[in-house]
Amino acid sequence: MALSASLPTAIAFDGEDVRIMPFIAPGLGFGRLGHVEFEDDEFPTSHGTMILMIGGGVGVQFRGSGIGATLGFQRVLKSEGGATQLGLGMTWPGLTLGR
Repeated sequence: MALSASLPTAIAFDGEDVRIMPFIAPGLGFGRLGHVEFEDDEFPTSHGTMILMIGGGVGVQFRGSGIGATLGFQRVLKSEGGATQLGLGMTWPGLTLGR
């Protein structure tokens, strides 16, 4: 089981045709493993912990078309290292009934 929560904070820079929004998202995560045996002579136990996380990125939106893109990252801050996850999101306003 794993849970996480973050508090994203952003600043928007408005231009004539484009809006650029860098953001940072510090957070907390909780992970739990149940019924785990690490050694052959050990009884199955559960292990869980809370850990700090950091995320961030930048979003770009083009005003004329409404198309936008967001590039972001998320990293769990653990002492033994950990993989940074990257993500790319695209937005498009689509078609509306009023057009």
